[in-house]
This record gives sequence, structure tokens and C-alpha cells, in this order.
Amino acid sequence: MIYQLLTVGLVAGSVHLADSDSRRLTTEEVIAQCQENAQRSVTELKIETRAGAVDSSGWPMSHPCKFSYFEKACKQKMYESTYQKCITTLKGR
Repeated sequence: MIYQLLTVGLVAGSVHLADSDSRRLTTEEVIAQCQENAQRSVTELKIETRAGAVDSSGWPMSHPCKFSYFEKACKQKMYESTYQKCITTLKGR
């Protein structure tokens, strides 16, 4: 549930930024903005662990970390997923 709310919020924010600012943004600015969004999503991500492993039992199958074992790998997947969604949203605008 938290993942879905976070993802919807980040995508909505990216769409808003895409509509308002992206026509003036350079490629470097878009990349920097998406990196910032992705880093924020990783920072805000709450990862439950059980016996040292990621406890993904409460996450939907679509969650990027559903089959991750280590917290670092989960955060990396979350970063990549959020970054790609942002880049896709802002691409071509």
C-alpha cells in the first residue's frame, strides 16, 4: 500500500513537472530531477525485515522488491524503477 501511494505521488509529481517545466528543461536537468525523485523514494521507503532478510509478504506482486532478499538490492531496484518511470514520463516533452 505504501509503495503504491509513493509511486502514484512520484508519478503525479513528475507529470505535473513535465506539463509545467519540461519544455524548458535540458536533458541534464531532467536527469538530475529524476535522480532526485528516485533518491527521495528510496529514502522514504520502509523495508520490513525478518531474520535479516527483506519481508515482502505484504507487498503486491508488482512491487520491484517482491523477490529481493537483501535491503540494499531492494533499494537499488526501487531507485531504478522510480528513475525509469520518471524518465519515461518526461521523455519527449
